[in-house]
Amino acid sequence: MAAESTKRTLVLLTDDCAAAEVVGSRIRSISPRRSGMRSTATSAAKAHPGDSGGASKRTGGHGWTLVERGESCSRAASATLDTSNPLGTELPYPMPASRSITIDPRNFILPPFHRCPTCEAQAFGVLMIAATRYVRRCRECWHTADFDLPTLTKRVIYLDQFAISDMMKSLNPTTKGHLAASRDSRWRDLFRRLDRLSKLQLIVCPESKFHHDESTLSSFSESLKRLYELLSSGVTFRNSSLMECGQLRRHTLRWLAGRPQEPIDMSVARVVHGDIHGWTERLLFTWDARLPEQEISKLRAVRSRIHTELVKLFETWAREKRSFEEVFAEEVADFGRVLVAACRQSSVKAMRVLTGVDPLTDLDVFLPSPAGLRLHAIQAALREGGVPTSDHVRRMLEYLSSESVQYVPFLRIRAMLYAAVARKAAAGQKHPPTTGLVTDVEMVSLLLPYCDAMLVDGEIAGYLKEEPLVSSIGFPCKVFSPRTIPQFMTYLDKIETAATPEHLKKVEEVYGADWPQPFETLYTSER
Repeated sequence: MAAESTKRTLVLLTDDCAAAEVVGSRIRSISPRRSGMRSTATSAAKAHPGDSGGASKRTGGHGWTLVERGESCSRAASATLDTSNPLGTELPYPMPASRSITIDPRNFILPPFHRCPTCEAQAFGVLMIAATRYVRRCRECWHTADFDLPTLTKRVIYLDQFAISDMMKSLNPTTKGHLAASRDSRWRDLFRRLDRLSKLQLIVCPESKFHHDESTLSSFSESLKRLYELLSSGVTFRNSSLMECGQLRRHTLRWLAGRPQEPIDMSVARVVHGDIHGWTERLLFTWDARLPEQEISKLRAVRSRIHTELVKLFETWAREKRSFEEVFAEEVADFGRVLVAACRQSSVKAMRVLTGVDPLTDLDVFLPSPAGLRLHAIQAALREGGVPTSDHVRRMLEYLSSESVQYVPFLRIRAMLYAAVARKAAAGQKHPPTTGLVTDVEMVSLLLPYCDAMLVDGEIAGYLKEEPLVSSIGFPCKVFSPRTIPQFMTYLDKIETAATPEHLKKVEEVYGADWPQPFETLYTSER
């Protein structure tokens, strides 16, 4: 992560919020997708009925977990997969012992059961649900058939970490804070509504690295992960670097064409893993990767350091009493300067190691830096736009120093939010921003353009409701906060009311009549 502060501005260059490189490097190093692991449980589901697949139940540590999304899934979700060292190499943390169990592939054929067209047994259940079709298979004769599903357009709703935490505490009797959270009926009611709408295939609440990072610092990280994964239906926002790089590349092309103010393509499908508008499976495979305590300590230290820098900056804004417009312009201008300086610093660091001046203590020194990735995205656009290679550096610097970069969505929103904070400081606000404000600014500036609605904390919601942010951000996302939970519930009610009878009938056909029932026993049912 690179964090640079000038006299009056704070520019963060990070793969994800608050030193997520620490988290990300660990997760990538043991990623099952990279290791070539296959899901033996899924293979078993497609095998001959006489075969059985082996699986193991996780007892702790790292590994694949088969996650149930409702009570009707408990039979199939009773086992998890063996996770003994997928790479066959030494890992920086111990792998847990596993115990094996045997599962019947019939367990993956779930209700509702229809009459089989071949053997006429009432055993023609649902084997698999994909984005645009689903598969039925008979538990008796193994007859299999595919069925098309209609196209969906779900509402994309982002839930800030505080909402995940309060809903989790209201549901989980073993967690500290359960008693207080259970007295506030809003959080259990909110969970009921969100889980129901998710199962009705009307909304999706994608998870993000902001969820991952903040949960990592919590003493009940597994419980938080269980909840945001349930509501995400397996859809995850990509990391910050990829999202910012995509916006920079597309906007650079607009700039080359002489249309820098023209909106760029902000399709949410570009920035997520998973089919965000697809029909969802009832079972999810999830990968658990826990950080060593020393890495978590590093993450906390970096977050603390960034907050300290913001507090100093807040004090500077309070003394200088600069206008909203002045701070906005400085934030935009400093983005390019910090980007180039950070990339130069990374290159010098790598060169010192290569030439033997400094010892090699971290292989990450040879990986592309966050700043480098963003500059490469701009360079890719210059190449795509027909700019000669010999002219790339000059045109890149020209672009970054131009006023046109203020129309890059993430940068525009971020600069406006920090300008709003500066305006509060100049107006005499005594208390500095909270520790979580930097995270919230990064999260909102990146994700708001892709969402239909967001539930965020009161501090950041307050800034978003001020002018000129309300009229100038340029995206129709509805913003809710703890104070406006009733309005948020009304918004959710209207989503279900607008669903057609045909859609609701198809959901019942695929998932069963009891499927929309909220999974309130998420933390107490046997798995």
